[in-house]
Amino acid sequence: MTDQAFDSIETQANYGIGLQVGQQLLESGLDVVV
Repeated sequence: MTDQAFDSIETQANYGIGLQVGQQLLESGLDVVV
């Protein structure tokens, strides 16, 4: 069960990082991503 907890924490961390990067890219210009 501990593994599941770590996985959820890792998923949340990765998701949070993804959101931050996404916002920065949106501010910079989505054209760069596409």
